[in-house]
Amino acid sequence: MLKFVFAFHIFTLVDKTINRVDSQFVFDTLQECKSAELLIQKVEDPNNCKRKFTDQITNNSIDNINLVLKRGNS
Repeated sequence: MLKFVFAFHIFTLVDKTINRVDSQFVFDTLQECKSAELLIQKVEDPNNCKRKFTDQITNNSIDNINLVLKRGNS
């Protein structure tokens, strides 16, 4: 599926170890993607909101967790 992708990282602290979780939101339009980017990180990044193919269809939590699990298994 061809979508505009806003990628980001979440850092967690577990047992004194910092873990990085890669995640992303996908949008049908560039305007939606740029709005989320500005809301979340307050700054425009030229690496975000690029149109590309992704297997993540929506922004719902099931798509997000499946994406994280798929990347973890590869």
